[in-house]
Formats: sequence, C-alpha cells, structure tokens
Amino acid sequence: MSQTSFLLKNASPNLTSTGILITTPDAIHRQKPCNLGNGPSYSGEKKVLKIWHGHSNLSQGKKSGRRKPEADFPDSFPIVKKNDKGISVHAGSAFYDHKPITLKLYTEYGGVCGAVSKGAAGFLRSKGVPAYPIGQPGHCAFVWKHPNGHWQIGNNLGGWNWASGSAQIPWKGPIQLVTAYDSFIHHPHAEESALTYYLSFCTQKQEHVDLLLREARQFNPFNYPAWQRYLDIKAKNASDRRKLALLKELAQAMPNEHNLIWHAAKSVLNIRENRVNPYELYACTLGPDCTPHAEELFTRLVWNRLVGDCPEIKGIAEYKPGFTGKHLSLWTQKGEHAVWTPKMKKYSVKVMQKSIEALTERDKTQKYYVETYQTLLSIWEDGKLNREGKEFIEKFPPQRKRTRE
Repeated sequence: MSQTSFLLKNASPNLTSTGILITTPDAIHRQKPCNLGNGPSYSGEKKVLKIWHGHSNLSQGKKSGRRKPEADFPDSFPIVKKNDKGISVHAGSAFYDHKPITLKLYTEYGGVCGAVSKGAAGFLRSKGVPAYPIGQPGHCAFVWKHPNGHWQIGNNLGGWNWASGSAQIPWKGPIQLVTAYDSFIHHPHAEESALTYYLSFCTQKQEHVDLLLREARQFNPFNYPAWQRYLDIKAKNASDRRKLALLKELAQAMPNEHNLIWHAAKSVLNIRENRVNPYELYACTLGPDCTPHAEELFTRLVWNRLVGDCPEIKGIAEYKPGFTGKHLSLWTQKGEHAVWTPKMKKYSVKVMQKSIEALTERDKTQKYYVETYQTLLSIWEDGKLNREGKEFIEKFPPQRKRTRE
C-alpha cells in the first residue's frame, strides 16, 4: 500500500474538527443545471424575461443557433448614454437619480453595457443560474454557468485576457482563474485531487505534505490550490531563476492556462523580471499550441517591455486596452509610413531577437515573430541590419527555408 493510500484510508472521518473541510466536486460549485421552467415574468417589467423559455432552450442554444443570454436585453429598456437631465450613464448612481438599482429601474431609465450585463446576470440568478458582472476595458460583461456545466462570458468583447474582477469561486484570485476551475471540476479525478490536497493540511511532517501535494497535482493537474501551496513551499528563499523553473513546471501541467500562469508568476512566485530573462518568463504563458489568446498575452508583455525601453515606439502604434488581434501586424503596417530613429531600430531588433530565441518549441508564434522581423528589415532597408538579421534567423532550423526563399 502506498503512503498516499494509507493516509486516505486512515483519514479521520470527522476532519471538520481540525478546521479542514473535505469536499467533493459536487460541493465545489458543480451545480447541476437547474430546471428554469416556464415561470411567470417579473411583475411590472416589459419583455424583460422573454428569452427565458425554460432550461431546454438554454441547453440547446448552441445547437439551434439561438441568441446568447444577453441578446434580447437591449429590447427590454432604452439604450441611452445620458438621462433626461443630461447626466452621463458613466456617472453611476447619479444617472439613476440615486435610486436603488432594480430591474424595473433599468426599464425606466435605460443604460448601456452595464445595464445589459447586470440585468442579464440578475435574471440568470433569479432562475438559479450562477452569474455575476465583470469588467473589461471600457465595457461591462458577465460570467455565467451554462447548463452544460461550463462557465462562459456573456456580452463579451475582450475575452478572459482583458477581464477584470475577482473570481467568485472557492479559489481566491482574479477572474481568469475561472477557466482553470472549470477544467478542474470536470476532470475525472477532481474528488481524489481535492481530498488529497486537504489531507496535506492534516499532517505536520513535511515529507507527507510534499507527497500529498504531489499526488493531488498528479490526480488532477488543474488543482490550482495544490499548485499554489507547492509553489509557496518551494519558492521560500529561492532565487528568481529557481522560481522561473517552478513556473515552467506549472506551465507544463497547464499549458493553455496562460492567464493563471502569469498570475502565478507575478502574485504567487513574485518573479522579478530584471533578475531573469524576461522573454523566457513571458514565453511560459505560451503553450505549444500557440492559441490566439495566449499569443496576444505574450505579445502584450513583449510590447510593454519594448515601449518601456523605447517610449518613442508608442508614436507608431499604441497597444489599446481590449485589443485582441495581431498587434505586430498593425505595428509593421503603420511602420511603413513612420520615421525610424536608430534608437527605435536598435530596441526593435533586440525585442525581435530575444522573443524569437525564447519561442523555442512554439513554432507557430515563432514564425509570426520571424515574419515580423523580416518585415521590419524590409521597411528599414538598412544593409547592415539586413545582414545581421539573416544571419540570426539562419540559427533557427524551422525558419531557414523561409529565409532563403
């Protein structure tokens, strides 16, 4: 019998006396889809509940092409930016004459994205569906739990990357933890992982703590609390290089949870960028699949580094909050008509080369950065920089054929 099996078998049946709550996935926010039914509309409202025709419609929304939960809310109240007194909707309670915010008040005064998202979240909660509003740059969206059991963003513009607010789940942290939590509770070994994690608090022997935390992560790699405790223990008095190695362990276990990885880097491990290769640190957020959202976060981090070293670059293209496209393409497009100083070229070359080096085993994004680098070289038409660029790119086998062509 393994040490873990022994500990599980001989665990106290009443662990609440130790202050430890043993819980299963069903108890950790795995609510089963409730039957929304065909209940009466909210009295006094006009058309406000017309999209709620029962649980079956919500469940089949994706298959049937039905509109999203927030789709009909603009029809339920006026979309206005100022009230009759000329007060902007962004003034908050003043826009509503400091009256208590209710669903009925929205239909009388109207609003914009905040009213849509808060109204949608309120209606969902009234039907037993977990939902709450969140922030995005210049926008209000909401998070809700779809009847299929997965968390989604409604009235969405910037995605999880640009979402702000706290995660209203058992895990403390930013809203981006919701995606990992969703993966955790749907993992087949969520219960075993949760139990093993909580048992790690029931022993004073460090070797048992280490064993239980390792088992919890092996049962379910999305067990963020187990990772957090493991990282806290191992990072104590550790160098920034050692912390970066720990972050890579986390990134290997959850390669597509880029926002969680960056949160761990800055708020759990507290890695100082000036003590490590910052581009190697940023690359931890990008898995081998090079998903668009992960690539956007990586590029944003790289861009912030570039404009921090060379503020003049901002004059070519600004990275606007909420942007979800390919910023480097926009940069090179505008760069064709820009005036480039030697300093701007110098730092651009440095960022391109350091990024390309850090993108080993991330071929898709590395290719994008190589192509951006080549575009910059063609814009500058600088013989010396062209030669240096070609020699640099030749070091990367996947890019050699493309360079020669």
